[in-house]
Amino acid sequence: GRAATAIDAISTSPVNDIPPLMGHGGDDYCVNAPLHAWTIERSARSLGRRIAAKGRARSWTRSKELTTLVRITVEDRNQHGRPTSVRLVDRRGTEAVLSTGDFFFAANFTGPGAGGEPSHALWSGWADGISRRGRIKLNGHGFGHGVGLCQYGAEAMGSSGKSWATILEWYYPGVELHNAW
Repeated sequence: GRAATAIDAISTSPVNDIPPLMGHGGDDYCVNAPLHAWTIERSARSLGRRIAAKGRARSWTRSKELTTLVRITVEDRNQHGRPTSVRLVDRRGTEAVLSTGDFFFAANFTGPGAGGEPSHALWSGWADGISRRGRIKLNGHGFGHGVGLCQYGAEAMGSSGKSWATILEWYYPGVELHNAW
């Protein structure tokens, strides 16, 4: 696990631009979580159609033109190594770059033009993949946006004897803990 920053994963709002929401370096304790790493397979055509439909609904310039996907690669990463955007390439060579959050929502989109429910929902936008014979194998990580506390990681830290204060300080660097009573 690599931490996301709230600026990258949620929004650029100033409320997200504070040290405790900037994540932490190094591997997280959640590496033993059930969805730390996962692989799913979907129709490359259906995934491209779903992302294009979301692109049309949101007026995303390039993604609304996508057809059958052939490749999804990490485009950019944050200071902790977690992907912040992915590059999508279709069979015609059309390319679109989406934030991992937008990719997550587009890959799971069920609105007009999407073709119904996805055969298998993505668990996070941290994924890449290559298409073979009409199927795209997506290799992903995590279950969510990656900001803040991982419940599996907090459990692992607690089981190893870490205090609740140490756990909070790990997941929210720079946080100041005070008694409220």
